Amino acid sequence: MASFWAPLRPFAPLFWAAGTLLLLELGLEVRASSRGYRAVLLKRGPGVAMPVGTTSFPFRSREPEPRDRAPLWLASSSYGEDVSLPVEDLFATLLAERLGRPVINASHGGYTLRSNLEELEREGPRFHPRLVLLYQMSNDIDQLSERLAAGLPASQAPGAPASASESFAPVSPWVQQLTTYRQLKSQVSSRLAEHLPLWDDLSDPSAIDAFREHVAAFVDGVEALGATPVLITFATAYTPSDANAIPRSVARQNLAMNIVLSPLGWTRSVERFNVVLVNIARERGLVCIDLAAELHGHPELFRDLWHFTPAGHARVAELLAAGLLRSFPELAP
Repeated sequence: MASFWAPLRPFAPLFWAAGTLLLLELGLEVRASSRGYRAVLLKRGPGVAMPVGTTSFPFRSREPEPRDRAPLWLASSSYGEDVSLPVEDLFATLLAERLGRPVINASHGGYTLRSNLEELEREGPRFHPRLVLLYQMSNDIDQLSERLAAGLPASQAPGAPASASESFAPVSPWVQQLTTYRQLKSQVSSRLAEHLPLWDDLSDPSAIDAFREHVAAFVDGVEALGATPVLITFATAYTPSDANAIPRSVARQNLAMNIVLSPLGWTRSVERFNVVLVNIARERGLVCIDLAAELHGHPELFRDLWHFTPAGHARVAELLAAGLLRSFPELAP
């Protein structure tokens, strides 16, 4: 046995380091999954499909039954999924109650417009949604700004998945999913980023064009499914006019997600991209619910820059229901 281990002794420090990191990752994953967040190694959390009967229904909402009227589909990210709150408090659930019909909450943390489209094309046909609501933006801003900062073109080839070489972070996408990496990025890189020369704007025309292309592709995918797209402007707790009032803890949380844009640059990007949404809706004759205009100046409805408090979820459900019933009176219960 001693002769077996002898050649490995020079590598003992590496084994100890790897073992320590593995134990740290497992400990952090147990903590994260107990709070409802995804865990890569333990395969737990809301990212794993939840079996319901004989089908897979990986959404934080009630699964429609055959007797239900055509459901609505919400395409969003962590703002709609919101694993920190009970399903009953989410705006998708509250909207379903107001309309008296199911709303499939196809919201997943980390999703972009492309991810939403891929899931809609994969899962949508079996549910035949009547309307598809799009509430998505921040992850696309993060992705586009990081690509530009890395010297890469804003837009990828259609259908091409992101690769490690196309990421601003110098580690593989798999490593970026680890809880240890996310904690280090949140606690360390956000503080370092405060001292970097961050961008105060994302005005590069290629970024605007790329976002427009992604929204247009999503709209095309919805219409190809036989459903009607509804665009929703993205709401934030603060806007460029009051970006200096963003609490430091909230600004750091945003920097943990985006180490390219300053808080001012991030809020300016949201404003620019919201204009893109409104213009696309006007050009294609679509309904656009201006959620941003209604929630401006109400940081009490947010727990950070973009996630809602329970009161915020309730207000969003109220505004969406009113906007939908104005444009689609047939949705009335």
